[in-house]
Amino acid sequence: MFIKSRSLTQVVGWLLVQVTTQVFPIFEIPNWALRLIVLAIIIGFSIALVIAWAFELTPEGLKRTEDVDLAAQTSAKSHVWIYVVIVGALAFGRTFHDRSLRVPQ
Repeated sequence: MFIKSRSLTQVVGWLLVQVTTQVFPIFEIPNWALRLIVLAIIIGFSIALVIAWAFELTPEGLKRTEDVDLAAQTSAKSHVWIYVVIVGALAFGRTFHDRSLRVPQ
């Protein structure tokens, strides 16, 4: 669970930085606000990392990591294959869509 929560935190932080760098110039928001958001993400990531290391999220709620019996938990079936299929289909469709828009010379 530690790896999943860390990955989710990284993705959310990256997404926030991308959105702010694209949107802030449009609304003429000063650069110090962008720096403040990036700093808050760095601080928040380190806090989330410590919490994810110290605690485990179980169906019964949030518990300390050493109190959780990891062998007793049922592991969720991995559905990674569906994500691979979806991304592959999108890439395949994008390739043929781009080719259909080209004008022959």
